[in-house]
Amino acid sequence: MLYPKILTLFALSTLLLPACASAEDDSSDTEIESTVALTSSVVALRYAAHGAAIVDAKTAPDAKVFVHYHDTDGRWKDAEARLLRARGERSFFYVTDLPSRRFAIHYTGGGRDVWDNNGGRDYDANKDPLGPGVDLALTSLEVNTTGTAPRLVVDAVLRKKGERREVWVDYSLDGWRSQRSIAVTDQVFGEHFFGALFIDGLDRAGRVELQVRGQQDLPSGGRQAVTNDNLGKRFACKKAGDDWRCSGEDLLVFDPNVGDGRGGLVPSPPRSGL
Repeated sequence: MLYPKILTLFALSTLLLPACASAEDDSSDTEIESTVALTSSVVALRYAAHGAAIVDAKTAPDAKVFVHYHDTDGRWKDAEARLLRARGERSFFYVTDLPSRRFAIHYTGGGRDVWDNNGGRDYDANKDPLGPGVDLALTSLEVNTTGTAPRLVVDAVLRKKGERREVWVDYSLDGWRSQRSIAVTDQVFGEHFFGALFIDGLDRAGRVELQVRGQQDLPSGGRQAVTNDNLGKRFACKKAGDDWRCSGEDLLVFDPNVGDGRGGLVPSPPRSGL
């Protein structure tokens, strides 16, 4: 279960600071709106979180993606990424259990040899967890059932560009015939917004579809609103017996049965598999 794992990672890094809850969703002064989409580059980081990195790359029969990381012994090493999901001309790759927060991305395939090193600065999973063109990522999603009622547990990363930063989950229990929104206000760690959200009727419905939305005031005086709707498919969680399964195109989920019983991150099932 990823819920306690996220809390442990946060607690070891720094004290968790409470986010200021917004009384209402005020987006009337929005000047810049965008939806997270695929990159047009040959290869680019999508996001890094919880010791994992997700990469968006051009599909090729011989495509290989490596995460080139700075190890704790001071040397640079390569971890070959595995295929998470193929999407026509684009594919998502992933690496887990990275021992270092500093890394770059290396791609070979189709006669190309391309690097994404964050404009020469390298990536830092703590300071630069989002790739180019990705201002909002949903980095973990599960339904926690240990309490008296199930809660939707989310961790979203919003690239900091200004102040009065907010993250919301727009959700539907009836296939988007109706929808509601709930703010993610439990904890803030760097650019991460973490929340264990109570959704009335979740257990009875047995399924929830959702997207995440971020808002912030820009230094220019305008306001940015960015939505991650899982590339138009929306994220989803569905009850299966006593368990819940969650899905997202670029999402990894925690599986307690891998890693010699220690558990680990694995590709989430496709929407059709829920």
